[in-house]
Amino acid sequence: QTQLKCTETLKSDHKGQFSVECEVPGNSGNKIQFESSVIATDNKNYAILQTCPTTGSGVVTEDIVVLQTSEVGVEQGVTNYFASQGWSLESWYSRKTVTC
Repeated sequence: QTQLKCTETLKSDHKGQFSVECEVPGNSGNKIQFESSVIATDNKNYAILQTCPTTGSGVVTEDIVVLQTSEVGVEQGVTNYFASQGWSLESWYSRKTVTC
């Protein structure tokens, strides 16, 4: 399991957006950089983030990350947000078996 050392910087001109820079240990000082935005949250049980990491070749990708406090099931707010976007939870990958 790799632990990254990350620094987040809130973008003062864009509420809910921040820049993240992470150092990869033992990787000659290489860093991972990405932009992230909170696109939905109840400020207590869940947050849905849109991240835009840049690959080593300079290609910007897009990921949606769901963070929630409950380890069991899916928060109703997450389900509601997915439905409002026309997304299906069945087509998403779970990391419930991953230790973070």
